[in-house]
Amino acid sequence: MRRTSERNLPTGGSPEDSISRDRHRFAYESAAQRLTATDDVLDGGCGEGYGAPILLGAGRSYVGIDLSEAVVGEARSNFGSDRARFSAFDGARIPLDAAAFDAAVSFQVIEHVTDVSAYLTEIRRVLRPTGWVMFTTPNRLLRLGRGESPWNGFHLREYDPAFKVHPPLRAPADVAAVKAG
Repeated sequence: MRRTSERNLPTGGSPEDSISRDRHRFAYESAAQRLTATDDVLDGGCGEGYGAPILLGAGRSYVGIDLSEAVVGEARSNFGSDRARFSAFDGARIPLDAAAFDAAVSFQVIEHVTDVSAYLTEIRRVLRPTGWVMFTTPNRLLRLGRGESPWNGFHLREYDPAFKVHPPLRAPADVAAVKAG
């Protein structure tokens, strides 16, 4: 599998990989602080799965999903257990039951998603009524000039801290607050 800063292993690699890992690790640690011992957590865009042990340090169970069957296979081999499962999905419908999770995380993923509204709707569907979600995404104000398109060829859009996007989405409904219930 070709490695890019968009996909990297939990150790080794370039300095850019190290920065990406640290950013992800910080996000996972922040999310873990919000979990309780009875929480079931979904990781949307789990990549190689190195967030699983961090989240399982605080929660009850973990399910990681990703578009790439090869990446899911690596994650399963490295981090799969009776409390950590990994599954490939088509990017449209999360192949899990409704109201199955207390929390969902999706780190450095939403900028890659073609249909953001559908993705948010699916996350909402799998969250329990009291569930919560945490996203991270690159801050376009620190990366792009006014009106400039994302320079990262993997990013369809980038967001600013007010969750405004560039390039703009088609309708305000495409960016919705995600609160279950």
